[in-house]
Amino acid sequence: MRCSSFYFCRGSPRTQHNSGPPHENNRLIQREPTQHNFFETDMNRQEKLLHRFNKNAISMEIGPGYNPLLPKREGWQSISVDHADRTALVEKYRRFDVDINAIEEVDVVWTGGPLDKALPTSRLGTVSACVASHVIEHIPNPIMFFQSMSRILKPDGLLSLAIPDKRYCFDFFQSITGTGDWLHAWKRGAEIHSQRSMFQHIAYTVGTEVGTTWGHGRHLERFEFLSPSLPQAFTRFQAYSENTGGTYQDCHAWHFTPSSFELLIVELSQLGLIPFSVEESYPTSGCEFMFLLRNTAPPALDAAALTQKRLQLLKNIVSEQGEQADQLRRQLVRSRMRRLVAWMSGKLGIRR
Repeated sequence: MRCSSFYFCRGSPRTQHNSGPPHENNRLIQREPTQHNFFETDMNRQEKLLHRFNKNAISMEIGPGYNPLLPKREGWQSISVDHADRTALVEKYRRFDVDINAIEEVDVVWTGGPLDKALPTSRLGTVSACVASHVIEHIPNPIMFFQSMSRILKPDGLLSLAIPDKRYCFDFFQSITGTGDWLHAWKRGAEIHSQRSMFQHIAYTVGTEVGTTWGHGRHLERFEFLSPSLPQAFTRFQAYSENTGGTYQDCHAWHFTPSSFELLIVELSQLGLIPFSVEESYPTSGCEFMFLLRNTAPPALDAAALTQKRLQLLKNIVSEQGEQADQLRRQLVRSRMRRLVAWMSGKLGIRR
């Protein structure tokens, strides 16, 4: 379950991280409560993901691939979960410009179904913390995934997620995932992606002149489809079976902004479907944002408080999507300015 079958959205170089137990001075600065419950911080990427992890406790990483965050060679008491064993991963990543020597032995090969069923029963309820970097968007049935993680983690255990922000990666033109989308996948017992997800992924994935990921404030001049053939997407749609027992094919099935992801967690936890509460979250940096969830059901909100929370998050989502529109408007203004300069140069006989 990784960003690897089609395009990469996680390519952050591996940097040294704080691998010790939680520390008091974690350099968190909370923003005003009228904003998201995000933290501004000068921590690096791996510190954000792991600063609450204890190197000496049992931990888990889902989808470490070629870039493990909890490498055993550095002393982590970690359980490695991936979609294939080390030999297969080495062959898979050999054609990419990555360090295949960093790939470690895989403890649990997970190819589908509830994750807790793939682990020995003796491991259930023993994991203190789990990290999954750019994984949740690949999971066919996220509600089932969170329910499995609740059984795997200790009570009050932590789940640290790095999540691609659709505004700054090849998901730019994809629709934001709503709670109904996850409920539908859960209701049908999804073990592989839907036909809709496969079509959307192939038909609407884009790149720009700066690549398939970019950060806030980048000036984008052009978009292009990474799979320019619409009939090809339709052919894949027709040939693909979403029925249980079908062959898993990877894609970005779900697409998020920070507030849209928080809304999913709030609504599904208040419905009693996932027993996780938001512990910390970090605003988008580069093409990703981060959430730290605790394996504890949040307090039930009364109807008025829940309504207020949902409406605020929905307003935040609209504001976040407005940043995408701003990118396109800036692109249009620059294009018009270039045409104007070219026209004036022609009129004045100026050679450029």
